Amino acid sequence: MISASYKVTQDRILPRLGGHSPQRPLPDDAVLLRIADQFDVHFVAFLEDAEGVESEVVITKPQLKRWRVKLETLANAAGWNGGEVAIWSWPQVNDELRLFQYPDPDEYWISHIVSPGCLLEHTDVPNPPIVMIPNPTTVFIAGLPDHDAQALLLELSIKAAGNKPPVTCRPIVIDNKWKKWNLVPDAENPFAEEYQKHFGKV
Repeated sequence: MISASYKVTQDRILPRLGGHSPQRPLPDDAVLLRIADQFDVHFVAFLEDAEGVESEVVITKPQLKRWRVKLETLANAAGWNGGEVAIWSWPQVNDELRLFQYPDPDEYWISHIVSPGCLLEHTDVPNPPIVMIPNPTTVFIAGLPDHDAQALLLELSIKAAGNKPPVTCRPIVIDNKWKKWNLVPDAENPFAEEYQKHFGKV
């Protein structure tokens, strides 16, 4: 249990990909946030002991209760904490299409997914923005109305996923309040059959 208050700790909390898995075992009472019914995110606090040694502490449900903080509050803070790479600095995949790829081979992109408001800075894709995450270190962003960019997004996602299940089996789209992500309905996805062929049912 973290003894410091939430106010003191909140700037040191970051989201991390994954719920319960052999690669990342978590406490049974870890706080999890489900994103668009596709994947889970948990939260860690980076704390220093008296000798300056840093450690990661997983945020648990009893910790939230002690802090008297809601999951929404925690997620919002953690999301904005990890925004080191401005969304508008993501490299364009090619010169012709407005398709962008996250530039850092780490999982800092999760912050932009946990707090979608970070993406309000992105002015280079037509609204609403959609995101596809083929593996833990790759994320693509395009605009839902931009079918040419979407076609390339699908092609690159298939390559990036390889023979492993992707983090998202379908693109996710931001809601009109910029609060959370939802699955792009198949009826609005011109490539729904191709996604199902390569990544299965959702």
